[in-house]
Amino acid sequence: MFCETWKNPSQITRRLQTFINKCLRRIMNIKWTDKITNEELWRITKQKSIKIQIKRRKWRWIGPTLRKDLYIILYYIILYYVVLYCIILCYVMLCYVVVLCYFILYYIILYYIILYYIILYYIIFYIILTPVHSGPKPCHPLI
Repeated sequence: MFCETWKNPSQITRRLQTFINKCLRRIMNIKWTDKITNEELWRITKQKSIKIQIKRRKWRWIGPTLRKDLYIILYYIILYYVVLYCIILCYVMLCYVVVLCYFILYYIILYYIILYYIILYYIIFYIILTPVHSGPKPCHPLI
């Protein structure tokens, strides 16, 4: 179990303890009709509660971590922040790309709307409203 570096909200701990208790009851073949408390179950199986196990694992894990060379710890801290910075930078760049795409899409739509109104103006004023000639007008008044 890699619980040494987990955050331990009470809800996760409670769900994990419920799952472990359920597995222990199945292994020990204890039916739901048998009235056995969780403390009795832990005493029979020689187990501790998951909260105590996680605390022990964390204390076992912190010892070797603190005994490491300072440069290794600093290396991991710097590496963590560089990776975090890269992730944030990628997210920001992705946001900029999305905003840029929206602006490009906006201007493309605006271009087509303006083109539509120009074509509509041409149709209304040059095709519909121009008078239709019935033929050439006579040049000479006597003809």
